[in-house]
Amino acid sequence: MEAVERPRLLVLSRDDCHLCHEMIDALRDLQASRSFVLETREIDGDPELMQRHRLRVPVLLGGETELCHGRLDMARVNAWLVKFG
Repeated sequence: MEAVERPRLLVLSRDDCHLCHEMIDALRDLQASRSFVLETREIDGDPELMQRHRLRVPVLLGGETELCHGRLDMARVNAWLVKFG
């Protein structure tokens, strides 16, 4: 029997960003009812990410797809997660 890989969500964030912390906290709460891996990446140490997302953080990625930025779009996140069962 093959192991089913859980979907991965990635939050691009900055340490001093209250919206980033709010999004991460809400996603951790969602993990109580939905199965997914939550990763975070600070953009400050990555010049490419910093140039691309400096004023848009937090950015939530599901795979290569940007699900939302700024504020968490829970409907979009749930719609994306539904694809994984």
